[in-house]
Amino acid sequence: MRPPGPLTPTATRIHSASQPSCRSRQRHGHLNADGTIAKDAFGNDLGGVRSPAVDVPIATYYDTNVPLPGDRGFCSNTTVGHVEPFSVARLKQLYPTHADYVSKVRTDAVQLERQGWLLPMDVESTIKAAIESDVP
Repeated sequence: MRPPGPLTPTATRIHSASQPSCRSRQRHGHLNADGTIAKDAFGNDLGGVRSPAVDVPIATYYDTNVPLPGDRGFCSNTTVGHVEPFSVARLKQLYPTHADYVSKVRTDAVQLERQGWLLPMDVESTIKAAIESDVP
């Protein structure tokens, strides 16, 4: 069942998208020869539906937890994944000015909206978060 109103195009695209097989993704370069997920230059996963967080990165995002102090061979950390923020020097290298960072986030978010992956309200909040950030 599709939601009514402006959600329909995105919802339709998401609900109708078929999950490619591992073999299909491997042909498209999203898996390494050993079956592990390929990474971009920043260490973030390739493939799937990208977002400004990975297209205009300020960190590397991992799908594994980091052990908490006192963990003995078992990660008791209940959160899923962890983030390693880029250093200030790396951020300045990628985005010489705050305006440059915001412009790249805006461009990516608008493109994702045109492709049907983001809603207008998501684009607005993504751009607002970039404007309010301290990058770089």
